[in-house]
Amino acid sequence: IRRTGNKNALIFSLVFIILSCIALPLVDAFWFFKIWLSIVGVSFALAKISVFSIIKNNFKDRQLASAISSVDAAFMIGIFFVNIGFGSLLTSSYANYWKFGFWIIALLSIINVIMLKSLKIEEDKIIEPAMPGEWKFFFKPKILQLSSMNLTLKFKGSIENNIVQGKVGVESSSRKQEARLYSHS
Repeated sequence: IRRTGNKNALIFSLVFIILSCIALPLVDAFWFFKIWLSIVGVSFALAKISVFSIIKNNFKDRQLASAISSVDAAFMIGIFFVNIGFGSLLTSSYANYWKFGFWIIALLSIINVIMLKSLKIEEDKIIEPAMPGEWKFFFKPKILQLSSMNLTLKFKGSIENNIVQGKVGVESSSRKQEARLYSHS
């Protein structure tokens, strides 16, 4: 999301929803419902993260809580109306055509994509280089080589120290004393 931007991530998730909702009535197999549900779940998570990031970047502190509450309420209202819509479609005389209700969701998603394309959203586009301590820092080839050499040298050094001190295969006297103390208590 950070590289593509919140707006593009939101549009990407809506496009996946559009394609899967258009295909759902045409594919007459149960396995596609599983794929559709996973696409909707991933898209919902992506959309929610993007929307909350957009709110964080475009609202001031006082408006932030109100905007987040409004967005959460809108999500819940949308879910309510989709359930009512499908429930009324299933109990009507058009119950055989319930799958085509997904085309309405695709149409609403298309309207959202068109609205998002024309909307100017301020995005937080600070892409910082990988710093030591971040996980990306360790995946550069030079760092991997240095890290593996360092680990090898440390491991080899600790084994050599133990051999020189005579600790390999034999417990030290302090550990034997600790074991005796704990066994008596």
